[in-house]
Amino acid sequence: MKIFFVFLLFEVTLALGENLRIHRIDKLGPGSTNSPRFDHKEARAEAKKVFAELALEHQWEFTQASDSDIFTDEGLRNIDVIIFDNNSGMMLSEFEKQSFEKWMHNGGGVVGIHGASHAHKGVDESNEAEWEFWYGLWGVLHKTGPKEGPKGRRGYNDWINMVDDQGNWTQKVPKRWLFEKVEWYFWNYHHDFPEVQVIATAEANLNQPDLPVYYPVTWTKEYEGGRVWYTNMGHYAENFHQKEFIQHLLDGIRWAGEGNAPNPEKQKLQGNWEGHLIGHEEGEKITLTISGDSLHFHRDEEFWFKTIFTLPSDTSPKQLHTKIKDCADSGIIGEDVFAIYKIEHGTLFINTGGDSVEALPENFESDGATLYRFKKVQAEVK
Repeated sequence: MKIFFVFLLFEVTLALGENLRIHRIDKLGPGSTNSPRFDHKEARAEAKKVFAELALEHQWEFTQASDSDIFTDEGLRNIDVIIFDNNSGMMLSEFEKQSFEKWMHNGGGVVGIHGASHAHKGVDESNEAEWEFWYGLWGVLHKTGPKEGPKGRRGYNDWINMVDDQGNWTQKVPKRWLFEKVEWYFWNYHHDFPEVQVIATAEANLNQPDLPVYYPVTWTKEYEGGRVWYTNMGHYAENFHQKEFIQHLLDGIRWAGEGNAPNPEKQKLQGNWEGHLIGHEEGEKITLTISGDSLHFHRDEEFWFKTIFTLPSDTSPKQLHTKIKDCADSGIIGEDVFAIYKIEHGTLFINTGGDSVEALPENFESDGATLYRFKKVQAEVK
């Protein structure tokens, strides 16, 4: 069946995001002891054809490749969404990893299909990954394939239940639909996985009793300044001709691409700020430099932090989530710091709450608050 018939039958519209700049990569890297190479050959070949047709239909600026040559600072600069499609092995070099991480920090959107979690999958007994950023990106990494069940190991059908409609995930996809050909993974779970926004589960436990009854198969998350949409569906070539799955992918691409839209709240924070810890105005001046998703805090040579930040939507008070990328105390690099903030009459107030959302103060008058006050200043011209 030609893919445009799918669109006619399912009423997919061009409101998806014309002119999105999308790159699909189906690269298989060399295998290693911890990340053996596995080739979803038929699925990747079919997806290559289908995504080319989708790109024409939706007027994307679209490229795709089986290599990672585009993973440079310059190559990724003009990309809104990267689709990782059934990848495997040690896919990206150290240099390419750095460019990809930088691109994510600047608001990139990622879509992962099935075997994407099979790449760079080395996780040791302490749940530490060879490439921590990649593990955190998806929230999971492949552990093992499915086990034998009443309907076999794979290739049977399963019911999919859409569980979160905040992103209009069921506008064009039924709340419950039959996925015609499945393969479900057993996972290594990242410690942050409970924070993902699950949007679809499968009734996988009926044929795979060792899988949990509540088994997420598609989820989203904001990560390191960017957006991530991942689905465990897509093992088979036939999947890319099932109308519900195609629409599910399109919705994921739309959502990931929205991360590149200007964020009014983030725009208000951009620039250079100077201020003090309230109650310590006679102390040393504190500077904040906020550019894109980077927030640099500096008091003195012994107390400074370079972080990346995100602004969760629909929180009251507004929340600021940061991850320390560099600081004077190397022992806390990688840790998360959470705060609430507000801007009133050109003054920025930040009330830090420690290392968890639960520890955040409820307001700016809480006892024991660590409250900072800043005013925006012009950058020095050197």
